[in-house]
Amino acid sequence: MLGLTEPTVQKFNNDKIYVDILLSNDNLFFETYKVVGDTFYYIILYTGPEKEASKLKYKFVFESEAEEITVFNVASSYSMDVKEVYSTGKCVTLFCDTVERFIDETNLTVSRRDNQGQGRT
Repeated sequence: MLGLTEPTVQKFNNDKIYVDILLSNDNLFFETYKVVGDTFYYIILYTGPEKEASKLKYKFVFESEAEEITVFNVASSYSMDVKEVYSTGKCVTLFCDTVERFIDETNLTVSRRDNQGQGRT
């Protein structure tokens, strides 16, 4: 998915859900992340037809000078229940202490790239 606006994962509270609107090539997406227990969940939700969501892939990257975590995933449909997405593992799932370490070290930006690894603008 190219052309998405640049999201940023910052310090977060466990009792909030963070949502941002992302645009790409005339498509509308919602980026959401939330902490449940000691687990960080990150999801891209596509607002178009459900059958189209399964064709849209993203690459989630946390990177600092010393480390990198990369997760490839498929966008979920906005019509899906987010709790179902969490329970089925169809999203980025990391331990909170891992996410916090990256944020503390670099005030990290999360980037998504298409499945060929090309960056986006």
